[in-house]
Parts: sequence; structure tokens; C-alpha cells
Amino acid sequence: MARKSRDLRLAQTKELIEAYEAAGLSDDKSCRFARDMEWRISRNKGLSPKRRAWLDSLIEEGVPVPKNEEQVNEILAAANLKGMERRRDILADFAGKVRRGWNLSEKQQTWLNNMLAEANDIRTNGIWEPDADLEAKMVIAARIGASKDGWYWQHRPGTAKAHNKITSWLVTRDSEIDEWACNKLLDAYKKYFRELDVPRHEIGGMRYFRGEVGIISGVPFVNDAGMLVYPMLVSGMLTDVAADSIGKRRQKRA
Repeated sequence: MARKSRDLRLAQTKELIEAYEAAGLSDDKSCRFARDMEWRISRNKGLSPKRRAWLDSLIEEGVPVPKNEEQVNEILAAANLKGMERRRDILADFAGKVRRGWNLSEKQQTWLNNMLAEANDIRTNGIWEPDADLEAKMVIAARIGASKDGWYWQHRPGTAKAHNKITSWLVTRDSEIDEWACNKLLDAYKKYFRELDVPRHEIGGMRYFRGEVGIISGVPFVNDAGMLVYPMLVSGMLTDVAADSIGKRRQKRA
């Protein structure tokens, strides 16, 4: 057999790695070995005869035939379905387990079945997207989130993940969005949305701001700075006042 060139072996090794990863076998011993060999070849490091022979045999054999090809294909089809991006890695991992003939625990099987059902729902009903009302609330939620500092996000990783999903979707319209992210932000900012739905201060009500009498002049809203404010007429001027700064009684002066 003619000796392979470095470039040919490198190209074949990359193709092998891609095939293993596509089959859900990215953590397989053979795939890990191929990645190590790719690293060595790409950096002009020599391969021992034994390593070279093993790599070439893996390239020749390709990805192993699955134990249950039909089930593996079903899982991989779900993993590659548009709308299932957030499930892709775990589905690929399950495909690898099934391909090897491993038995899944009852909990794992239930988890897998739920994800496959989710994929079937997307095929039948399409990808979930917020309706107009929920989208309007997500625009407000994005404003609120933009006003938060690093300390806030550091202590709320789940909310941070949901915020990033929502803001990305609002900008691109083709990134991932799901009902979980929307519900997460609605819950995180429920104090804001509760007051938007049921204002604490009615229009025409007399209130106090910094010791001055004022009249509530409109419904509350979240401004561009992410603050919940009320339009209020104070000292003859209409201004937007932060909800937390409005009192029903005159504040005592120091």
C-alpha cells in the first residue's frame, strides 16, 4: 500500500472525527484518539508506527455500525431538527449510548422519550414562538434586564441565560427562543408586570414626590432605562417618576 501523505491523513482524520461526532460518539475512545492524532499531525509532530497503524485502521473501518440503527437514527434526527438546538448535545449523547447497545435507566428512558415527543410536536405544530402579547412583554423584560448590573447576573445564572436568549431573539429573529426563557423572565420581573397590569396609583390620584404634591397623569410603563415609572404632574411640570419614589403621604423632611 502506498504511503499516505500528511495532508491526506489529516483530511481523513478530520472526516473521521466529524463522523464520530455526528453519530453521537464524540466521547468514544476512538474519537478521542483521532482528535489527539489530528492535533499531532496538524502541528507536524510525528506518529509512531503503532499509532499510525491504529489511526489508519479507524479511518478504514469508519464509524461502527449501531446496535439499534433505527432508534439511533430517530434520536439523531431529533437532535438535528430546527427548534431542538438546546437538546442537541444531550440527544447526541443518548444516541451514542444506544449505538453501543447500553441499557438506559428508567429515568434516562423517560427523559429521552420526552425529548423525542418534543421533536414530534415541533414536526406537527411547528417551532414555538411567543404571541404578540408575550413578545411585547419580552421587549419590556429586555429593558429591565439591561438595567441590571454584574452582581445581579452573577447570582442569577438561570435568569441570565433566559435574558441572553430573549435579547438575541429580539435582535436576530432567527436565534433560539423557548417558552422556558419567557416564563423565566416573567417570573424574575413579576413585580414589574404585576404593577403594569394592576397599577398601584390610579390616573388622577393625588400623590407625593420629594415632598411635593403631584397628580398621576398616566398608566405606568418601563422606560428605556429599565425603570418602572408613572407620568406625574409635579409643580406644573409633567415628568416620569420612578414608582418607588411615589408616596401616598407626604414624606417627612429631615
